[in-house]
Amino acid sequence: MTRTQKLWLTVATIFQLLTAAIHSLSYFFDTIPANETEKQFLDLFNNYRTDMGAGFQPSSAEMFLCFSISFTLLFVFGGLVNITLLKSQAALSLVKTIFGIQTFIYGVIFIATALLTFLPPIICTGLIFASCLMTFLYLTKKENKLALYAQKIR
Repeated sequence: MTRTQKLWLTVATIFQLLTAAIHSLSYFFDTIPANETEKQFLDLFNNYRTDMGAGFQPSSAEMFLCFSISFTLLFVFGGLVNITLLKSQAALSLVKTIFGIQTFIYGVIFIATALLTFLPPIICTGLIFASCLMTFLYLTKKENKLALYAQKIR
């Protein structure tokens, strides 16, 4: 891998782990209602339990927490995969394939986040998507140059 490719891979990794860390901060703070409507909403969100069948009766807050933990772990997983790729000096084709997958996944997450959430997660997921895309493009560019060079030699 070239220095530029390693740089973009490192940038993507930093953004993934930083986003996971920032997102996990929300687990340590309680939401304080600003008015009576918010107080009623938070009470229902935390305490109203829907019968989902088979003995499951989660509150909306419990389901939201589960999705939130999954979101954080997705970014931790991506960052750890990237660290493994850097440390193991994996084959360029494997790194390109993994970053193709990450670019697609984080692109979909970015679109959903941009449409459904608010500014901080939009910025974080946008930076992750952009850095994964740049890594993928640099990996593809290098591989294409090698393929063209190999054709010239023949």
